[in-house]
Amino acid sequence: GHRNAGRRRLWCSVAMPLTHALPHMLGVALWRIELDEPFDDALRAELEPQEWARAARFVFERDRRRYLNGRHALRRLLGQQLNTAPSDLRIAANAYGKPELVSHRGVSFNASHSQGLGLIALLTPAAGPWQAVGVDVEVGPAPPDATALADSAFDPSDARALAGVAEPNAHGAAFWRGWTRREAALKAIGTGFGRDDVRLITTLGDGPVQVDAHVGPAHWQLQLDSRLEPGLGAVAVAVARLQSAGGPSSR
Repeated sequence: GHRNAGRRRLWCSVAMPLTHALPHMLGVALWRIELDEPFDDALRAELEPQEWARAARFVFERDRRRYLNGRHALRRLLGQQLNTAPSDLRIAANAYGKPELVSHRGVSFNASHSQGLGLIALLTPAAGPWQAVGVDVEVGPAPPDATALADSAFDPSDARALAGVAEPNAHGAAFWRGWTRREAALKAIGTGFGRDDVRLITTLGDGPVQVDAHVGPAHWQLQLDSRLEPGLGAVAVAVARLQSAGGPSSR
């Protein structure tokens, strides 16, 4: 028992040169991950066998390296938070593919990546009554077909708001706010884009907003925040709690 506890403390004290702490958003702790750094195969003991199996399926070495760096950083950060060896954590995907901790309670996490940059978000009970977190990061300018993408992916009211922004730079920034907020919100709820019955208006203005989302009969309350992070790109964080699963509100 004492030996295992010491082992956990040792794992949690090891530095992670690939990670850089960012300012909190909505009480959520954020880390930037440099995914294109070399991955040391000596660290494979900290990963689960299925993670190595998934890494082996990537065709390009660059994608393999990015996946391994992101997964390793996630395990190290969760291990620090939970005072647990990274290899002792059990992470599994839900029905919609969202990774979740199945071996420990007390922290919700989410990760996102764009090109060689990753973002990891950790939500603990100390952040308030929120149950789950979602995060999205997008690097680079808005795509040239941003309006068409918004028409197909956004709530109609968000798509109309975007269409009303004429100035190109402001249009691109508004698109990224809507896109990253929606992605982060869907990841917080746990569905991703795996369902087409989600009703969610994110709004495209600056600053944090509180919104409702309906997923079939379920009603979620969310807070969304987004910003353009210098050197990182467009970032959005969503925190969510289930208000009701079809019956009276759980408030």
